[in-house]
Amino acid sequence: MMALAQAFPPHGIAPILQDLCYRGLSLAGWFVVTAACVPAIWLLFFIMLGDFSFSGTMLQLDNFAARYGRAGADEQQALRQFVGAATSVLLGLCSPSAPMAQI
Repeated sequence: MMALAQAFPPHGIAPILQDLCYRGLSLAGWFVVTAACVPAIWLLFFIMLGDFSFSGTMLQLDNFAARYGRAGADEQQALRQFVGAATSVLLGLCSPSAPMAQI
């Protein structure tokens, strides 16, 4: 089998394309896993606020939604900016290493 591999060495664009596909799939997998961790952390936050019970979690989510609905446009915009900034920080914390460093 080794003689066959030496008889037909990789050449041309095929190895480059294979490497690009591998790195692209690795990057996509890293991003999907990292991006899925952020909503899980937000959910864990509300579960902790709800005292680790389903009814408490639903009450906290209902309280959050009701307060958001009653807030004015300026407060809603401020909350959206805060949640966006917190989500960005969580995304950064969920990915402590670059995806290509593991390849």
